[in-house]
Amino acid sequence: MVIRDRNAADGARGRRGSGSGAILRGLIWPVLVLCSLGFLAAGRLQRGRGWHEISPGMEYRRLEVQASDLGDTADLHVLRVDLKHYRIRLLRASKAPAASIRELATQSRAAAAINGGFFDEELRPLGLRVTGGKELRPLRRANWGVFVIRNGKPAILHARDYRPEGVTEALQCGPRLVVNGEVTRLKKQYARRACIGIDRAGRVLLAVTNGSTMDATYLARVLRAPEPKSGLGCVNALNLDGGGSAQLYVDHHGFRLDLPGAWGVPDGLGVFPR
Repeated sequence: MVIRDRNAADGARGRRGSGSGAILRGLIWPVLVLCSLGFLAAGRLQRGRGWHEISPGMEYRRLEVQASDLGDTADLHVLRVDLKHYRIRLLRASKAPAASIRELATQSRAAAAINGGFFDEELRPLGLRVTGGKELRPLRRANWGVFVIRNGKPAILHARDYRPEGVTEALQCGPRLVVNGEVTRLKKQYARRACIGIDRAGRVLLAVTNGSTMDATYLARVLRAPEPKSGLGCVNALNLDGGGSAQLYVDHHGFRLDLPGAWGVPDGLGVFPR
């Protein structure tokens, strides 16, 4: 998603193409959506049947969730990762300004990956980016959140509370969806969604919606709700770039999931075995 308004707090403005580029994206997007419905995943998985263990410390779940107050539904694909067994680091496109998450995961040999945050029309990431303890892009003064790995532990905090000490990986985006176990106040906006969350056990959840576009508040409610109530039990959660940028890829221990986006992205978050 391209942000033109440098003071936007929620990154809601999307990319508006023109000429042949806009026409091409208009043709490609419906095809990709249809293709993503036919994703490949090993194992006998059913909606709402709980977690499927891919390997120790990595689980997958597919939920059918309410997408808006109109009663329509969307599929929510979730990967849950225990950082005792895996590590998360920033992935960056290197051979071109942007790449699909599948390409970024394959090139880096990541077990899984999800798209990152917002970027401008020159495909430059907007907001803080840190990898290997090195700051690549500066913190953006906006009402966004930051996902960080600090001293090996994940956290999601407001941009104003960010401190670089001990941070090895960081990605800024917004808005925050769940803060300390509470759903935040969000604008009524519909889009394909990507997000990252942290549950009470300190596990990291990577999630992408598929099918109907989803209102951010309904996504936040699912993220926050406890598992006995068909939720994911997140204490904190952060919105990532959505729409045509939203994409999730897993290829690990015989399990494969490919939910493509409509275009490439400059960065993402990769999951690697320890």
